[in-house]
Amino acid sequence: MKRTFPSLLCAAAILCAGCKKDEIAEPACNDHCTTISGRFTTDNRTAPIAGLPVQIIWVKWTGAFSAKTRTKAHTTTNGQGDYRLNFYLQDDELTDGYFEIVYSADAGKYVVGRDQIGASWLELSRDTTIISNWLLPRKAFVHPVITNAAQIIGDYWGEYSFATGSYQRGSRFTYGVVFTFNHLPVSDIEVAANQPVDLKTYKQVNGQLVTVHDTVRLAPGATYEHRVTY
Repeated sequence: MKRTFPSLLCAAAILCAGCKKDEIAEPACNDHCTTISGRFTTDNRTAPIAGLPVQIIWVKWTGAFSAKTRTKAHTTTNGQGDYRLNFYLQDDELTDGYFEIVYSADAGKYVVGRDQIGASWLELSRDTTIISNWLLPRKAFVHPVITNAAQIIGDYWGEYSFATGSYQRGSRFTYGVVFTFNHLPVSDIEVAANQPVDLKTYKQVNGQLVTVHDTVRLAPGATYEHRVTY
């Protein structure tokens, strides 16, 4: 069984506006089931997210801009943030398409992706149980400021990173927003609240890469001014 994550399927997700859905409800699975369960948390994995709608869908592309989808199972997280999706894989789903978990979170409260897609799988099997936990950070903001923009030579890069999504991976900074201080973003940058955020700058000096790190932890809704000098 092969597993992948949303970043590998983002192009497909963007194009999925033309998806055609099977409207027939999936029957409950009683035999040879596939089960995906886990927990949605926030605040550096310390707080559960209760009442979050979660579903798993199967997607098969039928053309350059069209796809067929099926909702295999849906549920809502309990008070501990736990969810469980139990479903039967049809024969065509064993050989074609891919699967993705889709959640419905408050985009004004949480740092969410464009399509709110969780873990994704290129293949699944019957009689299989998978644990898939997901970190969904609450939202804070960083306002980057350059004190001497006129003195920048070449590109002066910034990168704000934090953990989000599947947390079986090794690094605690799994998602990053990259920009340049030459042309600052027009709006503040969304970052995770109540967990470490890595603020990194890097530039070339005499042919050598110079990198500076700082780490902050912000309250939900807070805005931090990150001032740097080239």
